[in-house]
Amino acid sequence: MFQYAVEALDVSNVRPLGPLNLATPLIVAICAGVVLAIALIVATVLLSRKRAVTPDAASPVEEKEEKDVWIERIGNIAADYDASTITREEAFARLATVARRFASSYSEEHVDSYTLVDLNRKQPRHDAQNWISLRQTIAALYPPEFADGKHHPIAQDVSVSQACEWVRNLIERWR
Repeated sequence: MFQYAVEALDVSNVRPLGPLNLATPLIVAICAGVVLAIALIVATVLLSRKRAVTPDAASPVEEKEEKDVWIERIGNIAADYDASTITREEAFARLATVARRFASSYSEEHVDSYTLVDLNRKQPRHDAQNWISLRQTIAALYPPEFADGKHHPIAQDVSVSQACEWVRNLIERWR
């Protein structure tokens, strides 16, 4: 048994191979790496550019409609709430949406999805009083919409009718 193991390790007939020709595969690998690096650089440059926002790509903003149309929407929200087709929270959310869309339409700033923090950070380009009114209206709508009535009793006391007046005031005073 030991004799077979020694025969298996017989290396007397082993001869080294000639030099391997790796020049062609190495050149192909280097070229592929360079092409990949260039493609990544181009993709990074193209994807990191700021794109101009076209009206179609922007958030959906209502056309500038007469203020009466916006006030009618507020009346519709109040009517839906009074008819119990929407909840109090839904009414506040819809009123906040009307306020933001109105401001987006009349200011040409896309504030549809701005939170109160975003509105506070925003430096108005036009009439500052409009932005102050918008911030105050959204700030007034936040507690009734989100606050727990047990921990924030004032929020519980705000009626949908009062909130409708706040948004109506915003629209009527906008210059």
